[in-house]
Amino acid sequence: MGAEFLLTYINKIEEDVEPDFDAIRNAVNMRDEFVDSDECSYEKEEILNCVQSLEAAWNGKLRDASKIKVYGKETLFSGGMSHGDVPTQTYQDISTLLYFPEILEVGNLT
Repeated sequence: MGAEFLLTYINKIEEDVEPDFDAIRNAVNMRDEFVDSDECSYEKEEILNCVQSLEAAWNGKLRDASKIKVYGKETLFSGGMSHGDVPTQTYQDISTLLYFPEILEVGNLT
């Protein structure tokens, strides 16, 4: 069984507007339930921790993610080699948040 390369990303919707992580946290706090498309439930605290991780990664404070411009938009990538587990914690956090695009969109991320 070989390893697979896994990659996830998140980018800004409007290039001239910085991500608003406070707006994202407020959107999380206004919801009571977080169930993804696979019907997995998440606690509010788990989602808030993912937002905190995303903010740290976006601001260059984590080593397991990197930002580059793709088609003129700042894009944050995280990933790596996997033998069945997640390659990085930031990969997992971004992947979790991508299940809830309406939360990310209020903060100019998609």
